[in-house]
Amino acid sequence: MNEAGPPSSGPDPFAVFGIERRFAVDRDALETRYRQLARQAHPDRFVRADARTKRLAMQRAVELNDAWRIIKDPVARAENLLLLRGVDVTREGGAVRVAGADAGDPIRVAHDLLLEMMEKNEAVAEAHEAGNSAVVESIAREAHGRVDALMARVADDLDSGAPVESIAQNLMAVRYWRRLLEDVEGQHG
Repeated sequence: MNEAGPPSSGPDPFAVFGIERRFAVDRDALETRYRQLARQAHPDRFVRADARTKRLAMQRAVELNDAWRIIKDPVARAENLLLLRGVDVTREGGAVRVAGADAGDPIRVAHDLLLEMMEKNEAVAEAHEAGNSAVVESIAREAHGRVDALMARVADDLDSGAPVESIAQNLMAVRYWRRLLEDVEGQHG
């Protein structure tokens, strides 16, 4: 699979921090590194510099902030690692292989997952209509548990080099469960 870098999606966030491409990261050490790099690249340090140097400093600050946003969020980090392996799971309806000529067929969202999401959404709508907050809260707890379990599997699979298809399926499921949670918490809160 393509390990060279993300296809036209900007700098590799792992390279920006100078860390290995792994899901497991030391969050505290990374945050310390981010603050150190942010101080070095802060545009205020280049107030008296020429226009080109100011522009490069601004670009570096933007790259660093974008990389930090990706690396600090486990789902975004996992999606980026998969993108670095040639699969974009951020597309609606399924994952798209973006690596060169060996791209192959898209990875579709599992039919069972789509059916389950339909059922959960209907259950949430019915519970809201009936004023049954216990059912809504139960579905929210289940969704949190499913996201946690799926992300644990994704973390293990990414760092063990599991097939991208399996990782993509789990990440797509995370996206659906998170969307359900957003809907539930948006209606409930």
